[in-house]
Amino acid sequence: MELTVANIIDPVFDTQELPENIRELLSNMKRFLKDNPLESYCIPAFVNGENLTIAVLRTRKNKREILVPLINPTILSNKGLIASEEKQYGVDGVYLLQRSPKVLYAGIETRELKPIQAEVVGKTALMIQQVCDALKGVSIDMLGLRIDDFPEYQKGSDEDKQEIFRGLIEELRERKKRLSNEETEAYLNATAFVAEKIERSIMIEMVKNDPRLKEKLLAGEGAKNGE
Repeated sequence: MELTVANIIDPVFDTQELPENIRELLSNMKRFLKDNPLESYCIPAFVNGENLTIAVLRTRKNKREILVPLINPTILSNKGLIASEEKQYGVDGVYLLQRSPKVLYAGIETRELKPIQAEVVGKTALMIQQVCDALKGVSIDMLGLRIDDFPEYQKGSDEDKQEIFRGLIEELRERKKRLSNEETEAYLNATAFVAEKIERSIMIEMVKNDPRLKEKLLAGEGAKNGE
């Protein structure tokens, strides 16, 4: 898949250089990762005045640690399904989640503001998925099952853990279905409300233009009520 800047950035910047406030933000995010060596990535709470998401990822190349800034990271595709036990900064506990072991992701590199894409596997794939969720405001406790205080999981056999994971997948399906139903119901209610308002507006205009219509409507309403 060939990427262009328009695929990922819409557009964020008018120039080919990062604004000063974004450079300062990236510097602070890198400092956070250096001060917290157990954290695998950093995202800001809020990026003021910019239409973008941004993250700094901790990666390794040839046994050397590299901090990689990425603008608007997006997962293009994923393959497979695994159970993943994860922690997240700011969230208490360990959670069991449904993840993919391989993902293709894209974003904008910060040096020349050019689009990049990469296919990653293993821990990097898990990190990318958690990053993309977090940038949407979705934390692991919203997607998974807490297991560090779940004796049946901690002391269970491999078969027990697989059964719990299958239950989690089914629960996630139900959550998605419920959300879809709630959104559909809300949409239908909103549509009906708007349709009623439009109908009333049309009737008001018709009555304004033809006063005799008002008498007919009132007569019809009276007949309906048995008057």
